[in-house]
Amino acid sequence: MKPTTISLLQKCKQEKRRFATITAYDYSFAKLFAEEGINVMLVGDSLGMTVQGHDSTLPVTVEDIAYHTRAVRRGAPACLLLSDLPFYGLRHAGAGFDNAAAVMRAGANMVKIEGGAWLVETVRMLTERAVPVCGHLGLTPQSVNIFGVTRCRAAVMPRRRCLTMLSRWKRRAHSCWCWNVYRLSWQNASPTRCLFRSSGLGLAT
Repeated sequence: MKPTTISLLQKCKQEKRRFATITAYDYSFAKLFAEEGINVMLVGDSLGMTVQGHDSTLPVTVEDIAYHTRAVRRGAPACLLLSDLPFYGLRHAGAGFDNAAAVMRAGANMVKIEGGAWLVETVRMLTERAVPVCGHLGLTPQSVNIFGVTRCRAAVMPRRRCLTMLSRWKRRAHSCWCWNVYRLSWQNASPTRCLFRSSGLGLAT
């Protein structure tokens, strides 16, 4: 099977063709998903709760992500594979690159990072070093100890602030967005500016 690439997904966006993305944690499910034609998969730090039994994503390590990335890659060798950088994986730019390199060596095609405007320079550093980045806004479980609960921040964030943040990140060569929300009061925003759909991925142009 021909590998799925970022350029192929960008072509889907240009042609307004939809594609499915699903979270996978192991070889068996990745193989099953690939056989059903799902060609974009994510190894999420949600494995901390769904696989390891923790009450949050915070205990998940880069080594955990790399382990599950290798398993999913073996099950779906042709998929475009995104892998999360877990809590504290971006404590400074150098650590961000080292950790991104570790999960990419394990089989990821792209790293997904959770955060806001403070990550702009980290995104620039990663993309300049050939690490594709998926920006993650909205539901931010790594911030559970700041907000007290796992809640969808973007749904209550002012529209102008959201668009400003997306614009700043886009200029740093993001490859796609992961917009994890349950409801947006402004989800009918102009499609020329709003490059995502709620609860899914949106490709940067």
